[in-house]
Amino acid sequence: MMHGPCGNINPKCPCMVPDAYGVLKCSKSFPKPFQPTTAVKPDSYPLYRRRLDGRSHRVQIKDKETNGMMSVYLTNQHVVPYNPFLTKKYKAHINVELCGSIDAIKYINKYVYKGPDRTTVHLKNENDEIEMYLTSRYIGPTEAVWRLFEYAMHEEDPSVTSLAIHLENEQPVYFDPESSAEEIQ
Repeated sequence: MMHGPCGNINPKCPCMVPDAYGVLKCSKSFPKPFQPTTAVKPDSYPLYRRRLDGRSHRVQIKDKETNGMMSVYLTNQHVVPYNPFLTKKYKAHINVELCGSIDAIKYINKYVYKGPDRTTVHLKNENDEIEMYLTSRYIGPTEAVWRLFEYAMHEEDPSVTSLAIHLENEQPVYFDPESSAEEIQ
């Protein structure tokens, strides 16, 4: 899977957004820098190995100035991280990256616990002029599977069970306060 082309070659690309200084940059940080080895920084995205091996892929894009077509060459800098097995299995473009920060866990849990999407549906009966409003609930595939497997939706704290422990020969002794001394012994 290739990203782009974007940047100075194609500033109208949907991924192009202005930075703090108003300069257009790719929101996905493409093209990525060439990298001899994979490096993982703490609390950051990994820098995957991207070889400068001379290979490129030619794509045709519309030239905004001449309204004609122009050739652009994409290199390893434009390859989107992917998993060939998942791409083939689901017959879809699947971006796969290493999750190495606590923000990744927050991101995953955000979608599990965000609750269903809500919408308002406006129903109108042609035979009378009464308008009916119905609040609907949408359950996505992720939440549906989560509920089918009966996973907990909230209250993830572990339950606490008190265990009776004691030191050797110091077991707790219980007796009825109404009992006599002879009965207790």
